[in-house]
Amino acid sequence: EMLFMLQNLKRAVDEKEVDEAIKVCLFLIDNPPSEYRMTRSAIQALVRLSSCNPQLRPLVLNKILKVIQEPHIYRSHPRRFAMRSISQLTYLDEKLVKPALILLNRYASKDFEMSQYVRKAVFTSLSRIGRRYPHTQEDTLRLFDECYHDAKIKGGIKWAILIGWGRMSQSNPKLRTRIAATLVTATQSNEMRIRWAGIKGLGHASCPIGDVEIDDTVQEQCYKCGMALMENGGLEPDDPILQTNNGEDPWRKEEIFLVQYAAMQALGLLLRSDMDKWWNKLSPIFSEVLVNPRYAAVVKASVNITFGKLSYYLTSHAPFNTMIKEILFELSNHSDEEVSEPACYALANFALKHEEFYPSVKDLFIRKMGS
Repeated sequence: EMLFMLQNLKRAVDEKEVDEAIKVCLFLIDNPPSEYRMTRSAIQALVRLSSCNPQLRPLVLNKILKVIQEPHIYRSHPRRFAMRSISQLTYLDEKLVKPALILLNRYASKDFEMSQYVRKAVFTSLSRIGRRYPHTQEDTLRLFDECYHDAKIKGGIKWAILIGWGRMSQSNPKLRTRIAATLVTATQSNEMRIRWAGIKGLGHASCPIGDVEIDDTVQEQCYKCGMALMENGGLEPDDPILQTNNGEDPWRKEEIFLVQYAAMQALGLLLRSDMDKWWNKLSPIFSEVLVNPRYAAVVKASVNITFGKLSYYLTSHAPFNTMIKEILFELSNHSDEEVSEPACYALANFALKHEEFYPSVKDLFIRKMGS
């Protein structure tokens, strides 16, 4: 999977390598293995390959639709990623925006799609299109508002809507002003999933794109809420979840570590918005997460992925570049796969931007595949 990601994303990659990657991806989609994450990776890789080869896009679209429309063959996990890939294809070809919105709005209805997990991906995809193309937000926001205030809507859909609001606010300052208080309130919810979505949405709102200016107040709220959630996932000291009888660390419970994971994502977005402003304040927190054994592997993984995304935007001479590279190479050999895998994913991002490291990263991945 890691080798696919590196091979398929690199624009300057050898043509023979690309052709081989395409064949492998098509085979995995047409012959889904029992390890369904392989199908997911094939979908993601094929979409990214189409960014290099426009002639490939009709085939990619057909394969994605095949996965979405055949729930009797494909599990909800690859179908969910296929649904999310719809928005990525619109980034490559704006002519796909209108038909994509029609398709996604159809699948947003529980009468049309039974899987809540797939429907969550629908709302994610809609918000990604809305972020990229703000002129499409009016209808999407109407749908989001209606669903969020529907008493029958499940928590998973509200999770996607809260994050989607934050995501679309990255390109819409008026929306950011409207939803900031809602996101802050969500971070204080009694429900774990809502706290998770609230801080993730607040992270997006803190990291504007394009010509949208930074809102210092929203950023401070993100930092304050994120730090609060890193401590016990935002639970009160007397919460029963924090009580254990067998000596188990409560931070290993998903009610806590999933919220901490989301908080790290939000703080990562905050860092990406302005590294010069936030590095000195946030880097000690990231370091603490990596070295403190109490934090779950998925929380550590969030740090690795953030470093990988940051490295993609850094020049080779940036002051943080060498430090991040050394951390990722070291963590790629960690004994816990939940730490080493995201470190390798982050190194793929690193190699995409810094060609001088491409051979060493590729060799690392090949060695891991062989072992």
